[in-house]
Amino acid sequence: MAKKASSKSSKLSLQSVQRAQAQVNQLFEQPKVPETIEALARDNKLFLKAKANPRAFLEGRGIKLPSGADVDLEHTVVAIKLRITVRVCITVCVRVGNFFLCTRVCGTVVIAI
Repeated sequence: MAKKASSKSSKLSLQSVQRAQAQVNQLFEQPKVPETIEALARDNKLFLKAKANPRAFLEGRGIKLPSGADVDLEHTVVAIKLRITVRVCITVCVRVGNFFLCTRVCGTVVIAI
């Protein structure tokens, strides 16, 4: 008969989840985040540089990230007639126990051709 797995390892305290959520929320409340999203949407070379090492790029622009957080950048480009729509997203994940809490913020820039 197999032993029952300990429920302690999969339980999260509400405080640890709230603390992690507060860290991520503080990140996205920084005024440099929207500026950075707009810069990344307008400059594809800059986005490619940032994508290579998102954490270093964001910290280099003065954005404070939670320690140990995983960071990812993505963008979508759609061209319709005489305009280009670029959507840039920053996703940040922090580990909480055996789980990850991830939050994403996106911005869209429309560029007329």
